[in-house]
Amino acid sequence: PIKEMQKRRWIPETQNAEELRQELQLFFSDKGLWEQGPDSYELPFATSFKRTIEESSLNNAEKAWLARATQLAKACPASAFNANSILKLKAELRRSAAKTQAVHHVPALLTGAGIRYVVVEPLPNVKIDGAAFWLDPASPVIAMSLRFDNIGSFWFALLHELDHIEHKDA
Repeated sequence: PIKEMQKRRWIPETQNAEELRQELQLFFSDKGLWEQGPDSYELPFATSFKRTIEESSLNNAEKAWLARATQLAKACPASAFNANSILKLKAELRRSAAKTQAVHHVPALLTGAGIRYVVVEPLPNVKIDGAAFWLDPASPVIAMSLRFDNIGSFWFALLHELDHIEHKDA
């Protein structure tokens, strides 16, 4: 989805094919997603998803979305992660879910528990509601797309991804 990536300034606009190839390689290379070429790159780390469709692999737009989520997560400050704090975090999030205006506490609760939290607007053809992955063994990430303007969908996807972090599924 090159035009969408340029529109969002994830990569610079260029008319030169070689420059575009270099920009795409730079965008994906840090994540190891470019090793086999733009159409066959694979994820270099395990990722768990909440998706509305069942497919065995990610499409290119979803790989670009995940690469962007990874970039943003690396820039997010977070406390030291402690797996023992997840039960307390879940209880706090469930209490927050019962209050309409409490959603703005989510980023602070997650980063306070050592979980990086990013929201990345979905590209066209991205059917991912949320993803859970690890930057390294001590740095979990929850990425959300907020595809649906529905508070119930938000809480469901968030807690679904937190379960993946808790069980180290990714």
